[in-house]
Amino acid sequence: NPAKNETERFWSAMAEMEKQAKVLRRCLDGHARSKMWEFMLAMIHAGMLTKADLAQFSDELQQELAYAFDGR
Repeated sequence: NPAKNETERFWSAMAEMEKQAKVLRRCLDGHARSKMWEFMLAMIHAGMLTKADLAQFSDELQQELAYAFDGR
């Protein structure tokens, strides 16, 4: 944003990076096999996984996560 000075641009960029880091932590931290579907659900909501990506997984898992794509 050219209307902002260097300091304001820095803090805006920092805020955006922190926001993105929070999304990545929610999607990628603490993987446990028993909760993997929860992390995959977070990845779908963040736009990191598509229906095509899920084709690699079991039909059961695809069915469990299919509702996450409704309205996308």
